[in-house]
Amino acid sequence: MKKKSKMRLIVVLVAIAVGIGGFAFFSAMATDSAPSMSHTVLQYGDLTDSISIRGAVESTNRRDVISTLNFLVEEVFVEVGDFVQAGDILAVLDTADLELNIRQQRAEINAMDENNLITLHNSERAYIDALVNLNAGQNAQVLNAETSYRNAATNLDIAHRNYENARDDYENPINAQVLQAQSTLTLAAIELDNLQRTHDNNALLFAAGGISRNAFDNSETALITTQNRFTDAVAAVDNAETATRRALDNARDQLTSAQVTYDNAAAALVATQSAANQELDRLSSNVQSSQIALNNEARLIGLERLELQLADSVIVAPISGTITASFATVGSSGSGLLFVIEDTENLKITTRIREYDATQVQLGMAVEIRTDSTGTQIFEGELSSIDPTAIRNAMGDIANINDVEFGAEITVLSTETPLLIGMNTRLTVIMNEVHDILFVPFDAIGFDMMENAYVFVVDGTGGRGTARRVPVEIGLETDFFVEIISRELSAGMIVLNNAAVVMDGMEVTVN
Repeated sequence: MKKKSKMRLIVVLVAIAVGIGGFAFFSAMATDSAPSMSHTVLQYGDLTDSISIRGAVESTNRRDVISTLNFLVEEVFVEVGDFVQAGDILAVLDTADLELNIRQQRAEINAMDENNLITLHNSERAYIDALVNLNAGQNAQVLNAETSYRNAATNLDIAHRNYENARDDYENPINAQVLQAQSTLTLAAIELDNLQRTHDNNALLFAAGGISRNAFDNSETALITTQNRFTDAVAAVDNAETATRRALDNARDQLTSAQVTYDNAAAALVATQSAANQELDRLSSNVQSSQIALNNEARLIGLERLELQLADSVIVAPISGTITASFATVGSSGSGLLFVIEDTENLKITTRIREYDATQVQLGMAVEIRTDSTGTQIFEGELSSIDPTAIRNAMGDIANINDVEFGAEITVLSTETPLLIGMNTRLTVIMNEVHDILFVPFDAIGFDMMENAYVFVVDGTGGRGTARRVPVEIGLETDFFVEIISRELSAGMIVLNNAAVVMDGMEVTVN
C-alpha cells in the first residue's frame, strides 16, 4: 500500500505540533548537545515502483482432447511427454457396431428412395390422367351424371307440357269425349221433356177414355226408357269430367316427379363434378406427398451424424505440442477427457491482482519472474491481459467482496527458460521506474501548510552540523522511497530521514 497524500497529511500535522510545542525542547537540546538523527547520503541511482504478486506457469496454447463417443478405446499411439503435430493420430476407438449401423442405414435409405420414386411416378401418372380426362370431358362419373341431368331436363319439359295441356282440358272443356257426353245429355233432356208432356197428355186422355190402356202403357214405357237414357247421359257427362280431372291430377303428379328427378340429377351432377375436382386435388396431394417422401434430408442428416461419429472415433491432435496428460487406455471408455496437449515453449503465467493494484497497472508493463527452483535468476515477462470483472464464484457472485481480485496473465518473454508448466512463481510488475535520480526515504519528506515539499540537509563536518530546509519537487513515489528534485541538492549531501522532528537551523548530529 502507498502512503501518498495520507502520509503527507500526517507529516504536516506533526510539523505543526513540533512548531507549536516542541521548539523549546529542541532549543534546550541545542544548548547542551545536538540530537542524534538517522540520515541518508544522497546518491544517484534507479528507483522502481512495483507490486509483488504470485502466479502459476501455464502454456499459452493448451487444448484438452475430449471425446463424446461411448465407444471403447481400441488403440493408443502416444504417451505423456511425446511431441505431436496437429493432425497426428493419438488413439482409435472401436467402431465395428457403428460401421454396421452406417451400412444398414445406407441400405435402408437406398431402398426407401427406390420405393418413393416408384410411388412418385405412379401418383404423377394418376394425377395427369385424371386431369386430362376431366379437362377433356371424359370422366366417366361426370359423363353419367351429365347424361342423367339432360334426360331429367327433357322429361321435366315434357311433364310441363303435359300438365299445361291437362290443365287446359280441365279448365276449358273442349275435350271430344266430354263434348259428346254433354251433347247426348242435352238431346236426352229434350227428348225426356217431350215424352214427359206426351205422357202427361196421354194420362189425361186415358182417364177420359180417349186412348186405350195399351196406348197409355206404351207411352209410359217410352217415358221410362227416355228417363233411363237421360240418367245414362248424366252419368256419361260425370264420367267424362272425372276422367279429365284425373288426367290433370296424373299430369301434376308426373310433373312433380319429373321436377324431383331433375333436381336430384342437377345436385348429383354438381356433387359428381365436385367429387372429380376433389379427387384431382387428392391425386395432386399424393404427388406432393410423394415428392416430400422422396426428400430424404432428415434421414441423410441422421446418417451424416453417424459418419461424423465414425470420423471422430479417430482421435487426432488439434494442435502441435507436447502430451502433458493421457487418460486413454485400451479397453476403457473413449468418452471424456483423453489427452492434454500443451505448447511447452510458449508460456504464460496466470495470476490475480488485488483491487487497489488493478487500477495502477496497465497492459504491456514489464514483469520480473522468479521461482524458488531458479533462485535469484530473473526472467522477463509482460502483463498481457487483465480481466474486465472481478473473479466470481460458481454462483456468479464476486468471490470475496472483502478482498476483490482480478484475473490476469503474464506472457513469458524470455526464451529457453527452465520454467515448467505448473511451477509457482513470484512476480514483480514494474509500474514505473526512473534512472540516475536522487531519492530519499518517504519520512525524509516534509510538507508546509501549502503542501510544498522539502527536506533537511545537514551543513557541517565531523558528524555535526546545522539542519537546513531545502524545497524539493517530488517525482516517482514507491512504498518506501521518493524521488526528489532540486538544484540545491547533489550527490554526497546528507539528508535527515525524519523531517517531522527537525526544525530549520537546529543543530544535529548524524549517526
